[in-house]
Amino acid sequence: MSILSCSVGGSAYGVSSSDVGPDPWRSKGLCGDEDPDLFFPDGELGPVVREQIAEAKAVCAVCPVLARCREFELTPTSKGGLRSEYGVSAGMTALERRAVLLGLGRSVVAA
Repeated sequence: MSILSCSVGGSAYGVSSSDVGPDPWRSKGLCGDEDPDLFFPDGELGPVVREQIAEAKAVCAVCPVLARCREFELTPTSKGGLRSEYGVSAGMTALERRAVLLGLGRSVVAA
């Protein structure tokens, strides 16, 4: 099982290649033009981390493939987990994506 590097640049972080197929929409994502570190802050707390998360979410907010990216990220893997266990992806943190998958945060998707 190979592990892919990150959601930036067309692959997903922390999931097996069997859960991620080649998707042409990925190459249109604005995240590919950004430093991947932007989408993977060190933690989820503190003003610097919150600012980095907000900056990453701002990139997602204007991305032309946000809806497709969200659909992908909010579809559980074959093992029922998140496609991206870490970082900001589809305009949400991993905690926000997990809450949506558990049915606890549906309003996050609308935001």
